[in-house]
Amino acid sequence: MSFVFKSVLDARTRASSSTTPSRALALFFLPSLLLCGCPVVDDDDDTPPPPVSTEGVFLFEEDPIVCSSPADDAPELSEESQIRGLELLVPKGGNPEETGGFGSGLADVAVVAHDLDGDGDIDVAASEQRPVLYINDGTGNFSISQIEAAEIQGRAVNLVAADIDGDALPELIGSFRPFSDDGARSIIVWRNLGNATFALPEHIPTGYSDIYGDCSTMAIGDVNGDQWLDLHGGKRYGVPNTMGAHPEQVFLGGPGGFSEDRVLEFSAYDEPSGVVTLVSLFTDRDGDGDQDLMVLGGTPEWGSPTPGSAFFRNDGTAGDVTTVVNDAAEVGTELFFSAMGVDSADLNGDGVLDYCASDVGPPRCYLSTGSGTWYEGDVVQMGLTPVEPVYEFPQTIGWSFDFRDLNNDGLLDVLQASGPDHGGIWSGGDPFPDLLWMGTQDGTFVDRTAATGFGTTQNHVGMVTADFDGNGALDVLFQAESNDDIPRLYMNRCTEGHWTNVDLLGPEQNTEGYGARLEFNYGTQTQIRELYGIRATAQGPSRVHQGLGENQLFDLKVTWPDGVITEAQNLPADRIVTAVHPDAQ
Repeated sequence: MSFVFKSVLDARTRASSSTTPSRALALFFLPSLLLCGCPVVDDDDDTPPPPVSTEGVFLFEEDPIVCSSPADDAPELSEESQIRGLELLVPKGGNPEETGGFGSGLADVAVVAHDLDGDGDIDVAASEQRPVLYINDGTGNFSISQIEAAEIQGRAVNLVAADIDGDALPELIGSFRPFSDDGARSIIVWRNLGNATFALPEHIPTGYSDIYGDCSTMAIGDVNGDQWLDLHGGKRYGVPNTMGAHPEQVFLGGPGGFSEDRVLEFSAYDEPSGVVTLVSLFTDRDGDGDQDLMVLGGTPEWGSPTPGSAFFRNDGTAGDVTTVVNDAAEVGTELFFSAMGVDSADLNGDGVLDYCASDVGPPRCYLSTGSGTWYEGDVVQMGLTPVEPVYEFPQTIGWSFDFRDLNNDGLLDVLQASGPDHGGIWSGGDPFPDLLWMGTQDGTFVDRTAATGFGTTQNHVGMVTADFDGNGALDVLFQAESNDDIPRLYMNRCTEGHWTNVDLLGPEQNTEGYGARLEFNYGTQTQIRELYGIRATAQGPSRVHQGLGENQLFDLKVTWPDGVITEAQNLPADRIVTAVHPDAQ
């Protein structure tokens, strides 16, 4: 059996106005069943064998990205914000012509790392009246750009980047907060026209005109199973002593995007109210193909009278009716949280996702029992407590929270952006350092904050991890939240460990594959990840990075949101791999 090999253009590059890719991609395709005829590899040849695709199409660059000067096993992080053009990432408030920036507001400012102009590298956007863009030149250096759109009488916060109209270019989506407390609330959309230019903003009314209708966070996924991306708008007002004054809202997507006529509303409790929250997440927790919705809320120390976090089990859609049930109490996830960031991974190796979130205090984790329920893990035993706590309580206050592999050793690390919670549980003025825990072979974590120089004590809310300079190592960007702080871009030196970045190319309804589940197998390790958009105040790129340690080959299984499975064996490391859905155009 022979392999088909040819050069192709990446579909997302074709969708932009620029049609010249930086490097050609190699396409390997095999029929759905490979019974025999695998290629023979010369033992004297160190070149990895071609991939064996058992189902689907995978694109990747012919030549690997080679690290010419690797760092040691620990990450080497260098703070390079200003020299790379990000000194204006901090919004300054007021008239941009007078101050050189836009106004910020505590937890309102989100930061997004995403390919906004379709050229293959990762750009940055920060939310405000108009999103502020920082366009990457491909080497991790940025130039500032502002969306050319009419001023809006309010602020666009909690920014999301996602392709909602099927053209393979990500729109920018925010929640609109008017200057007046009694102004109409809405979801606001800037459509991507290519080359990092955007159309005038579109407003989708929420139906609410009070501060309790303010959207404090957003999540993207598919709740009704039509494959178009939907958007959940979480609300935070009412903390600490009241339930959310309005029910949960999910804006249903379609060929034209979102519409005020397609809104799913449901309650977390017996009365028509929602969870007071700063973070939510669409996730297929039970593997049944329906995306469930986790909404983290409640207050662990204030004696709030409300139930805690909600976990809405998705029972599917029949006709026009989508049934969701909050069974958090039954499955063990009704904890009280001051959650401000969340991520998932299979931490205990049972094949089911576990969920960890930041809090006032150390992170808190739901660990799977393997039988459809979760329990709260002991973060002290897991190693997820700071070696140098600020106080006995709170030891730390976490915002953005990521599972990532910074040194490409094949083990997940934990990153946390830290800062005060603005008069909630803690109103003191002392700083809380950002934290970095490195993964170990026994599944626990070790605090390496001081050893890596990671623990700046500025107030950080949004944090994204992305490979900005294309060397295979994840860099870290913190969004500063106040006028007195500056952004922190930590560039990460490449290591000897191998890696992959997996990009997903889905069908028109979800070209970026949000909600897909990826299973990586390399050596004796297995890692399971889901692809998410924004989580609280930050969103990384629509790629899944995985460190591979000493392994130059890996197997990949992608379960797409519509249930289609594509998988490949012996994919080569040190490249961006694009998994293509069979229905992708």
